[in-house]
Amino acid sequence: MDRIRRAFRKKNDSNQILNKSTYSLVSCGELPPDTLELWITLPEEVKYDPSMEEIRKKVEEIETNSKDTKEIIPNNSEITQSREEELGNDEDVTLMDDVKNRNTKYNNVSDQKKDKASRNLTGHNTQWKKAKHYIKMTVLLGCWTFFTAVFLLYNEKNEVFKNTAVSITEEKYYPLNVEKSSSIQVKLSGPFLSEQAEEKLNYSERKNYSQLIVWIESLNDNKTFEVINRTMAAITVSTCSLATLALVGERPTLMELITWLDVETLLLLFSMMILVAIMAETGIFDFLAVFTFQVTKGKLWPLIFLLCIVTAVLSTFLDNVTTVLLMSPVTIRLCEVMDLDPVPILIFMAIYSNIGGTATPVGDPPNVIVASNKAVIQAGINFTNFTAHMSLGILLILIQTSVQLRFMYRDSNRLRQRVPRDIQDLQNQISIWRRAADSLPHLSEGVNIVRERLERKITKINLKLHKTIKEREKRACPKDTFHRTLGELRDKYKIRDKVLLVKSVIAVTFVVTVFFLHSIPELNRVSLGMTALLGAILLLTLADREDLEPILHRVEWSTLLFFASLFILMEALSKLGLVSYIGGLMEQLILQVDEGARLGVAIMLTLWVSGIISAFVDNIPLTTMMVRVVISIGSNPKLNLPMSPLIWALLYGACLGGNGTLIAASANVVCAGVAEQHGYKFTFLKFFKVGFPIMIGHFIVSSIYLLVCHCVFTWH
Repeated sequence: MDRIRRAFRKKNDSNQILNKSTYSLVSCGELPPDTLELWITLPEEVKYDPSMEEIRKKVEEIETNSKDTKEIIPNNSEITQSREEELGNDEDVTLMDDVKNRNTKYNNVSDQKKDKASRNLTGHNTQWKKAKHYIKMTVLLGCWTFFTAVFLLYNEKNEVFKNTAVSITEEKYYPLNVEKSSSIQVKLSGPFLSEQAEEKLNYSERKNYSQLIVWIESLNDNKTFEVINRTMAAITVSTCSLATLALVGERPTLMELITWLDVETLLLLFSMMILVAIMAETGIFDFLAVFTFQVTKGKLWPLIFLLCIVTAVLSTFLDNVTTVLLMSPVTIRLCEVMDLDPVPILIFMAIYSNIGGTATPVGDPPNVIVASNKAVIQAGINFTNFTAHMSLGILLILIQTSVQLRFMYRDSNRLRQRVPRDIQDLQNQISIWRRAADSLPHLSEGVNIVRERLERKITKINLKLHKTIKEREKRACPKDTFHRTLGELRDKYKIRDKVLLVKSVIAVTFVVTVFFLHSIPELNRVSLGMTALLGAILLLTLADREDLEPILHRVEWSTLLFFASLFILMEALSKLGLVSYIGGLMEQLILQVDEGARLGVAIMLTLWVSGIISAFVDNIPLTTMMVRVVISIGSNPKLNLPMSPLIWALLYGACLGGNGTLIAASANVVCAGVAEQHGYKFTFLKFFKVGFPIMIGHFIVSSIYLLVCHCVFTWH
């Protein structure tokens, strides 16, 4: 028995030796054992972070000391061996055997209980294995059925190789039949510079090198927006209307057809196209876009609003379709260098272009049609009072549009193509440190030491992330890259001909000045169309061009033919009685209300009906018909209504209704076409989600403005 006591005493002594060694292992550096166990599980990035340097040094010291202590501490095998030597006689062995027998009996009882429990589990496991087997076989058979059906129904890909060669200064068109093709690969070979060599060149050296420009055009782009070309459709429908007149015995002569054309409108459009075509050669539109980037210093919303306002101002005196066509390419380039999505920015530009074009008689085609109408001119509407009545309402609509767009895109990330790289890096760091903190067990104070360090680091990175996001919401271009980006844009988009720009400014100033002088009766001897023609002739004279063919090629002859066909169509419908029928319906609705409320009802009816219809039908033919309806209502002695408020209501509805959908205005279609040419999808639904709510806001503001001006203050 004494030997047994000595053996157990030695066993306790060995445990004390182990406990002392363990304590000495963790007490160095004042770190508890939980902290040491936890340190092994942390990621390498967390271990070697500067904020964890103090703990890392202490752990390294402890690891160094532990190597020395392992040599002092006896192994368990040595303690066991010494214990067996002291218990070497038979009596001690007998006592140990008794203890082993008792443990064996206890283990047998527990094994029996475990066997019963294992039988119950075996039944459940068998059922679960069968279920897993059936699920696995079902999935595998489904996959086999899928790829077998695909292989049986679809052929192998058929690659077609075509080659062509282009020499220097040659422009070659190479048609590709891609109706059944899923992809096109273009491979270029020749004496090209490598990417590394090209990066070493500056702008002037790169400009002097010969370049090979390759582009792919789709010949069926118009199918996206219209079933048939609108000019061809107008010619066909107008000819059908003439055939209908012939059936009822009212076929007009050729001379009568010519009198149906509104020459004043056609002349005004032609002259403004000449002015814009020459101005585009100066590079002023590209320069203005880069100038907005410079003035706003790369700040996001100031840049967007200033770019849209510049587009709106240009659209007041120039054709808004041409303005959008010239401003869109450089706007797309600005968006690309700032990681912005060009599609919403182009939608904003088209909306502001339609708004700006509504302010003056020459800004939007519906305004040109109305302002050139003889009955409207006889009613006393000229360029000055037209601009005065429309511009005040347009200013209110610009404010409403800006506020509504800012609210709709209050999350600036919707304007970006992707999350900026610096924000992605910070988010990745936070996720790494957060995973390390979440993996810590909630055990002891030693774990809390590490957790506090990790939480402190996470808080620091979060503050930096919020600061970066806030700066990104304000700026479209980071401060560190702003000047470099501005320099590149200045080199690429600059005024190409300053002398021609000065001449263009002189001609446009003459035209606008004479437009405003039309309000003076003594000077109102030249029409709007003739004034624009005089300005175009002045610019052609100052430009001193020997060859006019390039300029005449830029005139949109199809648009002029489209307008001419519409004038013939509307006159034919008028002779068939359709215009008078629609006017009669509106007159009956207006007569049903009290005389004091008739003007307000007529304004609301004209505004909202023309606006909603123009959102889904091109506003040019709608205006051509509705101007006749409005003139008939305004000249009806039974109603005794002033014509000018109805004219303003028609223009607000027809022009601003063009912002409702993609097909409602020509500027929208042109903007979408430019976006597709640069590889950005411009869908009907995407425009509708932005444009239609904006359009409803336009009509609400216009309604309040017209009712206050003409029903309360009787401005007319």
